[in-house]
Amino acid sequence: MSRHVEGPHQVTLLKREDLLTDRVVRDIQAHALACYPNESLGYIGTDGEYHMLENVAASRGLDPQLVALASSGLIPKLMIEGRIAALVHSHTQTPERPAPAYPTKVDDEQHIAMNLPGVIVWTNGEMCLKPFAWGDQLEPNPLIGRPFRHLV
Repeated sequence: MSRHVEGPHQVTLLKREDLLTDRVVRDIQAHALACYPNESLGYIGTDGEYHMLENVAASRGLDPQLVALASSGLIPKLMIEGRIAALVHSHTQTPERPAPAYPTKVDDEQHIAMNLPGVIVWTNGEMCLKPFAWGDQLEPNPLIGRPFRHLV
C-alpha cells in the first residue's frame, strides 16, 4: 500500500490505487448516500477497509449537512494506534445549497494539521462522484493528464 522514499526526511507515500480499491470506493459511496443530506464520515484503515464513523456535528450545535465531526478524541486515538490511512467525508449538495466536489480550505488545513491524507466524495443524494484523495502522504499524480482540483 506504500512506497518508501529515501532522503534526509524519509517518508512513506501511499499509492492512491491501493487506498481507493473498488470495494472501498463502493463502501464510501454507499455510506455517503445513506447519510444524505448530512455529511458522512469515516476512515480508510491501515487494514485496507473503509470504516464508518458517526457524524456528531449536530450534538455540538453544528450543521451536519455542512460539517463532519467525529466523537471527541476518537481520531487522535485511532491515529496513535496506527489504524488510519486516510480520513473520509462527503460533501452533500442539496437543491438549496451547492457543494464543492473538491476539498475546501478548511478541509485542507485540517488534514495538513493531522498529517493525514483526505478523501472527499461528492453526492447529491441520488448518485456520488468517484472519491478524490489528496495529501502530501500520497504519491503524486503525473503532471500531464491529471484533472485539475481546486486547492490541490
